[in-house]
Amino acid sequence: WRTVLDDADLVWQRMPTAWYEGPFLGNGFLGSGIYAEPGASSTAVRFNIQHSEVQDHRPEFGSLFGLARLPIGWFTLEPVGAVTGLDWRLSLRHAELTGTLTTDRGTLELRALVHNDRSVLAVEVTASEGERGFRWVFHPADAISPRAAFKPLPDGYRGNPPAQVTDHDGITAAVQPLLAGGQHVTAWRERTRGRTRTLYAHVAHSYPGTTALGRALTAVRRAAQLPCSALAVDHRAWWYTYY
Repeated sequence: WRTVLDDADLVWQRMPTAWYEGPFLGNGFLGSGIYAEPGASSTAVRFNIQHSEVQDHRPEFGSLFGLARLPIGWFTLEPVGAVTGLDWRLSLRHAELTGTLTTDRGTLELRALVHNDRSVLAVEVTASEGERGFRWVFHPADAISPRAAFKPLPDGYRGNPPAQVTDHDGITAAVQPLLAGGQHVTAWRERTRGRTRTLYAHVAHSYPGTTALGRALTAVRRAAQLPCSALAVDHRAWWYTYY
């Protein structure tokens, strides 16, 4: 069975340019699709952030608007140099993405997973000398029904206010208040261990209360104590049992 799964791994040797071309990670709640950041001059890689519990709570505007799943945002992995090649493998058995991103300044060795139980996106990057200055940037999305892009808005409907980005003792949180009450929060931090930097991110949603912030900070704080190799132990155990 291991041989069957390994033979079915997905492999990329050129940059995917849209969400439906790229690797995907998730646990049924938190999910991420990985592909080139749109834009002719961009050399960044987008890790979009989605969560199945994040929705609006205004039923008076109907299911397509008032109860819609809400966009959360995305991280961009921004290399120092221009991307010249990549070699990625999505292991189905391990539920992990691994591989190399090559630029005209060096290489970025990548390992990424969405931990099954912790619901944390962990992306470990080991940079060569020329790429040590790479960075992560989070881009909050407008918290409005995606149908607003192509359908008339119901009378009185408007998007939720912008997210508020704040620092919490080394953890950054984008707190998205909702007009109906409640909130969803994306929290993240980076940890450096030798030449390796690891991004940890978690999304929490609460309605009608505002408990999401505390839960998101706690999840990131606990996960960030562990390197990817340690997080992978029980993550892989779950997936091996599943298969």
